[in-house]
Amino acid sequence: MNAELESFNDIVGGIYQAALDAQTWDEALTRFVNHYAPPLWGANFLLWERPPEPGARFVASAYLAAHAREVYATTFAGANPWSVRTRTVAVGRVINTDDLCPRAEFVESPLYKHFLATWEMTRALIAILDTDGRARLAWVMPGPDGTDITRLQRGMRLVAPHIQRAVRISRRLAEADLRAGAAEASLALSSTGVLALRDDLSIVNANPRVSKFIDDGAGRIVDGRWLFCDKDAHAELKRLAAGPAQASAAFIAHNRDGVEHAVIGVRIPAQSAYALDGYIEGAAILLTIGAKAKAPSLPVDHLAAWFGFTPAEALLAASLADGDTVREFAIRRGVTENAVRFLMKGVLRKAGVADQARLIAALRGLPVAALDRSVLAPPQG
Repeated sequence: MNAELESFNDIVGGIYQAALDAQTWDEALTRFVNHYAPPLWGANFLLWERPPEPGARFVASAYLAAHAREVYATTFAGANPWSVRTRTVAVGRVINTDDLCPRAEFVESPLYKHFLATWEMTRALIAILDTDGRARLAWVMPGPDGTDITRLQRGMRLVAPHIQRAVRISRRLAEADLRAGAAEASLALSSTGVLALRDDLSIVNANPRVSKFIDDGAGRIVDGRWLFCDKDAHAELKRLAAGPAQASAAFIAHNRDGVEHAVIGVRIPAQSAYALDGYIEGAAILLTIGAKAKAPSLPVDHLAAWFGFTPAEALLAASLADGDTVREFAIRRGVTENAVRFLMKGVLRKAGVADQARLIAALRGLPVAALDRSVLAPPQG
């Protein structure tokens, strides 16, 4: 009895390991076969089908050659008698195909005549594990007649719920990874440093731009916690951390050369997630750090595409959205303020707004990306 329980636990452990590492699904199915399957009943596989549509997507298999998977998926999957009749089988059930399809009918099907007849596989045990729209995830174990499969069927009934849960866990983890990857990619494109911090200022996440502010001496990481080198700035951050949810702060942090960086922080409801080994604390503070006199964050080529601006108009619009005044833009470009105001008329008309305030509000709602400051340098010579 102890050996039986130990083998079962080993099989189930392999299944949940496969939820974390999809590359081990074949190994998990092989463990099941080695313990429960009678002779000549080794082949089994997990696959998605949309019966009666032909085709399938294999998730895993054991004792099934690659060419056999390919032949089944491209020629017989979805449209054979077993697949079609399992459309009415409830999720979670393990069924014997003899209870779905008369043997005499099945042996006349192309699946048997042109594929399974080679191994005299006339029946199968099938567990329906999950659905996704019209697609169904099935665990299929075909074999020949003349063998008692009572123990095998019992084993499938014991193990199928664990495979079902593991597949769903695997899907949720994959979806979470994709969402996290998309968020990481978005943060990486930001023109400012972005930090997600816990209440104790330990770092949950930081985008690559943060390294710039570490390199120039504006901040550093000590024991996994963010620390502004400017004492006044760090005091402001600690006040924010001690404040209520939804509190915010805007302050200046100086780097080692005295250059000013604009900082905006906001408290958010503290996040946490429960794991088997306890709660995992998430972010409670979102922090952005940017150079106080930074370059426009809206790329001029995007503005030209969105509004039909000329390059000069796009450059002006981007500068205004980033906080420049008309006078500052004129000085930087080496032109008169009147020339800039004349250019502004075209910008307002093409953007469909009446004044500069509405223009800035519209532009700040657009996607942002970094723009090289050199494009704003005054013409030489």
